[in-house]
Amino acid sequence: MAPTVQSNPSSLNFPTPQLIGTNSSPQVTTLTNTGDAILTITSIAISGTAASDFTQTNNCGSMLAVNATCQIHVTFSPTGGSVRAANVQITDSALGSPQTIALTGTSQDFSLAIAPGTATVTPGQAGNYTLTVFPLNGFSQTVMLSCSGTPP
Repeated sequence: MAPTVQSNPSSLNFPTPQLIGTNSSPQVTTLTNTGDAILTITSIAISGTAASDFTQTNNCGSMLAVNATCQIHVTFSPTGGSVRAANVQITDSALGSPQTIALTGTSQDFSLAIAPGTATVTPGQAGNYTLTVFPLNGFSQTVMLSCSGTPP
């Protein structure tokens, strides 16, 4: 007899760019003991290179009965730019412990404004737009832009 753990979903992705220093809405993964013995949970923690960008709360307690479930809620609060990654690490009595749930999120550290928003351009003529980059939350890096796919 042994406990077996499944998480659904097995990874959480925060695809909408999150402003640095703000909190996302939580995403939830459900942990299920699909084995035939009680699961003892030692710890549930965030680990990895961007662990400080994610927080978790859960209702799992220290034991999970056979066929029982609990939920882990994860919030993304980026402290730096680009894609951030970490894991929820569940240390327990199941084989293969610790179990991991991959976490990824994208942060937003600047915004763009384009003026005019639309324009009609006569064939063969140039279209001129003003593009302004606004730094957010102390962003001070170089932004490189390119254009492609111009109409014939």
